[in-house]
Amino acid sequence: MFDRMRIRPLGSSAMFSTICLCAVGFAAPLFAQVTLVPIETINVSAPAPALGGTFFALEDMTGDGRDDLIVTNGADIEVYAESAGTYSLVGTLTLPAVTATGTGGGPGGNPGGGPGGTGTGGIPGTINSPIGFLGTTADLDGDGDIDVIIRFSGGYEIVLGNGLGSLTHGGTFDGVNDTGEVLVGDFNGDTNADIATVQGGLSPIMGLSAVVAIRLGDGAGNFQAPIVNDLVGVGTFSGTVIDLDENGRDDFVLSGLAELVFAFTDATGTITATNTYPAGAGDAPQELETVDLNGDGHDDVIFACPVMNRVGVLVQDGTGSLGTLTEHVFFGSPLSVETGDLDGDLALDLVISSTSGLEYSLGDGLGAFGAATVQPLGNSFARIAVGDLNIDTLADVAVLSGTTVTLLGNATTTTSPITAPFCRGDASSDGRVDVGDGIRILGYLFISGAPPIVCMDSADANDDGDVDLADAIHLLNFLFVAGSDVVPAPGVSTCGADPSADALDCPSSVCP
Repeated sequence: MFDRMRIRPLGSSAMFSTICLCAVGFAAPLFAQVTLVPIETINVSAPAPALGGTFFALEDMTGDGRDDLIVTNGADIEVYAESAGTYSLVGTLTLPAVTATGTGGGPGGNPGGGPGGTGTGGIPGTINSPIGFLGTTADLDGDGDIDVIIRFSGGYEIVLGNGLGSLTHGGTFDGVNDTGEVLVGDFNGDTNADIATVQGGLSPIMGLSAVVAIRLGDGAGNFQAPIVNDLVGVGTFSGTVIDLDENGRDDFVLSGLAELVFAFTDATGTITATNTYPAGAGDAPQELETVDLNGDGHDDVIFACPVMNRVGVLVQDGTGSLGTLTEHVFFGSPLSVETGDLDGDLALDLVISSTSGLEYSLGDGLGAFGAATVQPLGNSFARIAVGDLNIDTLADVAVLSGTTVTLLGNATTTTSPITAPFCRGDASSDGRVDVGDGIRILGYLFISGAPPIVCMDSADANDDGDVDLADAIHLLNFLFVAGSDVVPAPGVSTCGADPSADALDCPSSVCP
């Protein structure tokens, strides 16, 4: 339901739909010359994240369709947006200091319980939230704007965005059950954003016992007391959120030593079952993310195996089973793992930062990836974020190296797209023709920042060689007005090539 670092629509029911007899049907080339050019350098005072944590992301914080830079900088969280070719600070918020409490303080006024702690014989102190990480981004209060969660040592702070780059405080959670990695999803199926924290349980003394605490949200930014799930026998380094069995409720994928654990939720937001699978032999999967790699409508899982210099790809089928697991070798130890279309073929590619630099592996749109290419970076522990800085659909990259964020614009010359068979009218490429396709065409035409249409031929509902308002009207009339004109060949229920010569193309579609 919710991606870890991206917001997705929760979906809607259609009044009428026609299923296109389709499955993914194209394969992109696995090689291309990708060109990333520095376009801006932003200095921050936050320390380099080294081996763990995230201090920045690329998200559309200003509502113009272009991704902006959001970064923790000392005690502040900042938003940088582009205007007239230059990135400037458009929003900033100072995070509140958090008092940490310790025990057994030392003599002579030394603070107990560590830096900023308070203990017997010690002195009060504070630690600022940004010593933690940028946990995740999502719409937490239902206003359509991206919000942010900042992790710190004892909990997390919610920071609300207003869609214009400004930020406001949304509340702090710092209880016993609010520590650990922060994830956002819909865990009880009510379409509202919920917040979960995952605490690892890999102690050789205490044994395996991970804790997943879920706070259910009301859709307006308010969250209930935590539902605490003590997963005895489960140890974890990292986690991600995915609706594994596609029942409308998000579940968890947790990583342990050479294994992945699938944890399923029920209608109350409680974890009721877990399945453990081997993965990342000789390693501990980390940096888990979810994304649909092959366009089949099922989210897949990617993860880093830093010891083995590999990235694991777990292709899912929506049944809740393990799926198909493959591993891809990189030059260095993966630190950040992202996806994006680097070469303009509309297939997602793997993009990582590693101890060798910035690396990428081009995808074929079917879940397979080619050999890795490496571009050296100045810092062997640099981190990356991937987004679209200029709405050209090509993936751009931000690199945090030391205390400098460098924005790399994608200047890759794209090749001619692949012509694929398609179902006319299936503008959203989801394998069916319904009212959502008419809405997709209208969004493409009139809403700034709306998702691009992958197969333009499919959106040309009246086959006049152009995508315009007439196509949305033609398609909606076909669906809801008896006696309206049919949709021209190849039609709405079969796949085929475009019989008309026009300038529109279809690099990929959901077709056999």
